[in-house]
Amino acid sequence: MKRTTWQFGLIVILAAFAGVASAQVSITNPSPLPQAYIGVPYYVQLNATGGTAPYTWEVVITTICCPVKFFGALPSGLSLNTQTGVISGTPTQVPPPGNNYTIKVTDSKAGSDTKIFDLPVSQPALAITTNSPLPAGTVGVA
Repeated sequence: MKRTTWQFGLIVILAAFAGVASAQVSITNPSPLPQAYIGVPYYVQLNATGGTAPYTWEVVITTICCPVKFFGALPSGLSLNTQTGVISGTPTQVPPPGNNYTIKVTDSKAGSDTKIFDLPVSQPALAITTNSPLPAGTVGVA
């Protein structure tokens, strides 16, 4: 009897450890993602924990109703590397206000997680590039 009880206990313990190894995959980056600027190279690494590597990443089409909005592409000029989870590129225009991006990660055993991100894009700050001091002005001369 003790041998049967011991074997049963060992199976239960192994099953408990097996559950730890296959924890649900989860995207760990916070939203919003770091600020992006038009004409400035951008790079951010998305990260996930749990599940079973390797992971596959994608931008998911999301519909928000009333009024209907369709989201499914990152801002113009940016792309998501589906194997590494890196968003990179050089933004070329500011997206409409309120655009969010749904990112999905899937592990090798088809476990998945999705998360909605805000990825703010704006014009870079203006900079004065004229040398100082300015040349002297003359009244009446353009």
